[in-house]
Amino acid sequence: MVIPYVLVSMVFLSFIQAQATLDQNGHVMLITYDIQQPTKAQAISSVDIWFHVKGRSYRVATHRYPVPVMSIRDTFPWFSRSKWQGGDLEIIFHGVDGSRVSRYIPESQIQRKFLGIPYDGGPLRVYMSGVWEGTGPDEYAWRHVGYDDESTFYYPFPLYPPLEFRWERRWGYGGTWASENSGAIANGVFCVAKEVAWNRIAAHNIQTGEVLWDRVATSNVWTASLAEGDTILFFGCSIGFTPWQDTTFYAMDLRTHEILWALVGYGTVEYSPLTVDSLVYVSTLQDTTSAYTVSGRLLWKAPLTQFHPVYAQDRVVGYSRTTMFPGDTFNLLICRDAYGGESLWAYAQEDLMGFPSLYEGRVYISFYMDKLFCFDLVTGDTVWWRTWTIPGLSVVPSSPFSHYNGLSFLSYGQWVGEGGTVTDTIYTHVEVYQSATGELLNHWIFTPQDSVGGTTEYSPITKGGYLWVNNNNCIYVYDLFQDSVISTVQLPPRYYVWYGGSWYFPIFWKKYLIHTTDHWIFVYQGLDTTASEDTHPPAPNVPRVWIPSVQRYPLMVSLTLRKSIPVDIDLYNATGQLRSHVLHAYLSPGESQLEFPSLLLPSGTYFLKVSLGTETILKKVVYFQTQGGVP
Repeated sequence: MVIPYVLVSMVFLSFIQAQATLDQNGHVMLITYDIQQPTKAQAISSVDIWFHVKGRSYRVATHRYPVPVMSIRDTFPWFSRSKWQGGDLEIIFHGVDGSRVSRYIPESQIQRKFLGIPYDGGPLRVYMSGVWEGTGPDEYAWRHVGYDDESTFYYPFPLYPPLEFRWERRWGYGGTWASENSGAIANGVFCVAKEVAWNRIAAHNIQTGEVLWDRVATSNVWTASLAEGDTILFFGCSIGFTPWQDTTFYAMDLRTHEILWALVGYGTVEYSPLTVDSLVYVSTLQDTTSAYTVSGRLLWKAPLTQFHPVYAQDRVVGYSRTTMFPGDTFNLLICRDAYGGESLWAYAQEDLMGFPSLYEGRVYISFYMDKLFCFDLVTGDTVWWRTWTIPGLSVVPSSPFSHYNGLSFLSYGQWVGEGGTVTDTIYTHVEVYQSATGELLNHWIFTPQDSVGGTTEYSPITKGGYLWVNNNNCIYVYDLFQDSVISTVQLPPRYYVWYGGSWYFPIFWKKYLIHTTDHWIFVYQGLDTTASEDTHPPAPNVPRVWIPSVQRYPLMVSLTLRKSIPVDIDLYNATGQLRSHVLHAYLSPGESQLEFPSLLLPSGTYFLKVSLGTETILKKVVYFQTQGGVP
């Protein structure tokens, strides 16, 4: 019998299935799923795992792919301190086109066999004395996602390449989602989920990598953050096999290892808590955010975000999803009063939203289809927005913006290959926008070192204008003022998963860079950032100037000066005629962004001559006059 060709094509082109296996010890379950989608327009952007038990439903975890996948086999290992007591599973696949596919796994279809995965549900273990050496707040501490309360991803201390490899730790297995974990560091102690044993939180000596202590939690530990005083560690985890009685958020005294307080029946805490002064904002996958004092007193609880919130000017901003009617889901960007929880303004959109960030009184966020938005933090008014499409890809990953010196940077991945399978190469793109206007100033493309790999989540920035672009197994150090890559950090040759770009790394502390993949934690050491300014190695070509090669009104020049010097800026047209003495001033040391709104020039090609003491820099600029001048 001849099978019709159309039927064969349908089976081959669309295939999604899931299964679950429970270990004989009753504490570990592997949830595995296969995805085969025909086109990039039907790629899967995220996967939700739901647990249905005793008439209630609980979201165990959400996995969002940095680059939506068409062909993949992935595994989520679910650890639980309590033993399995029954229940059903549901795996929900979200497509970039807004579609949803559900795969239900009843309890009767959950397999049981020996998996060989170690499980240790023991109590606190201390391996070394002198765990917490600091006596007070650490000015270099990376306390939570994005470094500061606004999630700008700007680290205001220098880190100079070249970087030297220090130590590594095996973190997880292939497809374990370990790269979605976040960490925190202060006073030389790096806190993150314990490698391999997912239901433990651990502290490492940042210099040696030695585990100082580790403690069991209810289930998969996702996130760690520190209070402003750097003596209280907050960590969140998934629900376990008994969600009606599980503790999923902990506050621990780092000096004594005592659990100070915890939340029971709160739901999975998968994204980083936000710590602001004496308050902590905790979000769950159930779209609820609560504000607590560091002593555990509840201030308010309201729908807000399943991601990490951001804070500025007594306001907390986050993302929430709400269903108005069956099958009709809206995504909300909500601004709430930081102390009372009242809603101040909201923006509704059908498209999925990315991670928000704040900068200079504005909210920046990307949407999953083709939009970038900037809102006024106080009023909620739209400052600017733009449609935007990734070349060769129809969605915008949920990367947060990073911000520096009046500029906003957005990183994302692009498929280059056949069919969107795991054999594809993913290039990293970084686009530079003028923060106030949304004008695109620059666009860089970074090639993966491994032909099968790539992708990125965000690009943090260190003092002096160094952009650290993460392409999974290679980090490019991009000097914004030289407008070029000045160094690369090549991770050791380990097995890399192509979609394994980390959500919350790299992070910095003093002279250290900490990075992760799906499998490993890597720590690198750069030149010392804590010495006096006189002992720092000079930055390249100091004084340093960054002039975007394509500019729109107003003209912009960024400077970093090590000492006070006279600065002259002159502008010439394409034929060499002087058009304007733009600036003559004596500037102080530090970083400065100069804008010149008074230049009413025709659009065209110009040359900027920047004289700094004895040094002269000449830069070609393509200039577009869009406000108040000659078009």
